[in-house]
Amino acid sequence: TATLSLVAVLLNTVAAETFFDPSKDFKKCGLDKPSMLCDAESVLTKAERARIDNELRVFEPRTSLRKRGEKKGNCSLSGITPGIYLVQNGDEERIEALTDFAKQNWTVDTACKNEMIIVLSANDTQYHVYRSPDAPHQTALEPYDVAHYVNREVDNLTKGKTAAALSNILHKAMARAAAKYPVYKKSTFPNPMMGEHVKCGLKSASPLCDPDSIFDEEEKGIIVKNLAMFEELTKNSPASPTKNVSSFCRERGYSMGLAVMRRVEGGSKTKLTDLAHHLLNTWKLDEKCGKHFIIAIAIDDGYYVVVAPSESLLRMDKFTKYFEDSGAFFLRAEVRLALRDIFSSAAEDAHSGALFSLFNRRRRAVAR
Repeated sequence: TATLSLVAVLLNTVAAETFFDPSKDFKKCGLDKPSMLCDAESVLTKAERARIDNELRVFEPRTSLRKRGEKKGNCSLSGITPGIYLVQNGDEERIEALTDFAKQNWTVDTACKNEMIIVLSANDTQYHVYRSPDAPHQTALEPYDVAHYVNREVDNLTKGKTAAALSNILHKAMARAAAKYPVYKKSTFPNPMMGEHVKCGLKSASPLCDPDSIFDEEEKGIIVKNLAMFEELTKNSPASPTKNVSSFCRERGYSMGLAVMRRVEGGSKTKLTDLAHHLLNTWKLDEKCGKHFIIAIAIDDGYYVVVAPSESLLRMDKFTKYFEDSGAFFLRAEVRLALRDIFSSAAEDAHSGALFSLFNRRRRAVAR
């Protein structure tokens, strides 16, 4: 215990000597006045720092719910106060240390705790996005949104256009924070297979629905291809013994439907499961053979469910493992990469036969 305490003291000393709070050590952070930006390693020019500093200052009033002229004070109406710690180089360990320092020492929003801190290594494109667990959640902006915007700026960051990348990230985050997103239920979630594909963010019918634009156009295109590939790779997989066992049903693959949203009405896995069963019945991916299932994810609520017909041979415990194995991707907001691994694992187990049970007769659903 004494050794651990000594290590902690040494680490804190190093952190205090190395890292800075721009509200106090603003000159060491490259600014002429207290700020929410620290660029102690001069990643940005002086003019770029001034521009990003200004964009940070206008973020809170532009994302607040206060009426014009109304003074601060009501935290339920407060906007998000962002801070950025920028360094030239930093591996994952250094970024974590910087984040811990900022969480413990920065005074970004002491009154309402409605803060967002971005720690970014410009050259290594390592980053962390932090929001206080005590922050009021009246806005639509979540850490995974900001992380997603950082991921989209990799080209600018690798080209040394850090100021442009930061500006784009802040503008997109501000727009997201000010946006209004619906809470979905059975009657309001679009059906991409029945003429509502545009509402799902698609150009044509496909078993994917992303009405909140969690994925960009390129990502949606990749996911659509993955869904089609999964059906191709699962050809000749076992069909339900209670369904048509014709050669057609034996030969066809499994149709996977994917519904991704920010929130479901009620915010519970039970409500998401109910919605997913409704989608299974209304998307009509494979009524003849029963070789279909739905994955539904409510990202802001933190739940996923997988549902299949009651007579399906799919092993739901396998999907639980797929999602658990991909947890790190979800935490880093790389949802498409998580889904890629889930698709790949499911296809591999389907090929080996491990995805199916010949003794299943119960209603099939898994939720988390």
